[in-house]
Amino acid sequence: MKTGIKVFVVCIGGLMFFAVWGHFKGGFERWSEKPILTTTTPVASSIPLQKQDSSNSSSLPSVLFPQIQKQETLKVKGLYIGMDITEAYNICAQLCKGSEYRVEDIGEVYKEMEHTEHNKEFGFISGGPGSLGWHGEVSADRDGKVTLLQFEPGLVDYLFNVGEMEVTDFVQEFANSYHIPEFKVSSSGNYYYYDSPTGFRVEIDMGKNLTIKAIPSTQERKFD
Repeated sequence: MKTGIKVFVVCIGGLMFFAVWGHFKGGFERWSEKPILTTTTPVASSIPLQKQDSSNSSSLPSVLFPQIQKQETLKVKGLYIGMDITEAYNICAQLCKGSEYRVEDIGEVYKEMEHTEHNKEFGFISGGPGSLGWHGEVSADRDGKVTLLQFEPGLVDYLFNVGEMEVTDFVQEFANSYHIPEFKVSSSGNYYYYDSPTGFRVEIDMGKNLTIKAIPSTQERKFD
């Protein structure tokens, strides 16, 4: 009698084991067929400009001005490449009037720092002796013709009143206002640029630094 009970118990236990195992196995197989959960939200890049196509064109919509066949020069706040540096100095002094910024000859600033005096350059300065803040510069060639205009973010915000504006929006507004046909993205993805066939380049980086400088014109390039 006892033997029969034991056999019965063992049989019941075995049936329960296989029932539970079958349920577990089916659930596992159904779970394993499901794809692993992944986020579909792209991770934001620290430098949005790095996302670009193979043609290295800007992610901003192209700003085209078909009526402009050739832009001989770009004048920003009265400043342009090729102008006389003395005239540029006077214009910049007026632009900074009433602000925290002032213009000073770089040679004078360098003398305070015990560096060799530089000629035909001046910078945008803030602060007093011992706490000078450097905010940009204007440089010229030996003939006194401007070859570089450089403005750091704080000065850009002041000159254009764009302290709250994102860089990409600033680039677009700059293109619209100064008739830049198209800004491209650098190969490093760190800045926008436009090269004029008449011999100047505009660069705006992700920090909102603005640089305008002389480059060889299309006619001056040597591909012979």
